[in-house]
Amino acid sequence: TIDEGDKEFNTVVRFVSAQNDADVDIRIFPRGNYKSIDEYGNTFKQTTNEHKLLNYYRNSSTTLSDRPAVRTIYLTNYNASITEKTYDNKSFTSKEMMVATIVPEKKSIYAIACFANPPDFETYRPVFEKMIDSFQIYGKGPIIQEDNSSLSSP
Repeated sequence: TIDEGDKEFNTVVRFVSAQNDADVDIRIFPRGNYKSIDEYGNTFKQTTNEHKLLNYYRNSSTTLSDRPAVRTIYLTNYNASITEKTYDNKSFTSKEMMVATIVPEKKSIYAIACFANPPDFETYRPVFEKMIDSFQIYGKGPIIQEDNSSLSSP
């Protein structure tokens, strides 16, 4: 199925497997102050309680739509809040792969984020790879602007 996405993570479209055990997000967000894809990629090298980095790739063959990119694979732990648990939402771990590139002419970062249950990840990986390989960034299109509405005026 195709979903509109999730504004919190700048997901513009989400593809969900028929079994609802894997999904692929296409994300576009403002470039911010990142000067290079290497600088952006360094943000993934930190392991936290929520994220554990398994692999990080950045070399001449790491691309997204023929542009230099970073590729990460990590585990994410989602801990349901007490309120969520009352609605039977449970904590879970997801294995994720993200490939991202900077698109300077659009002042944006484009990313494909692929999620699956850890035991199912390798089963879905060929589909994830095909989606990543077929992804193309075309034309000038709109520039994603940062949302400064929550910032207070000086």
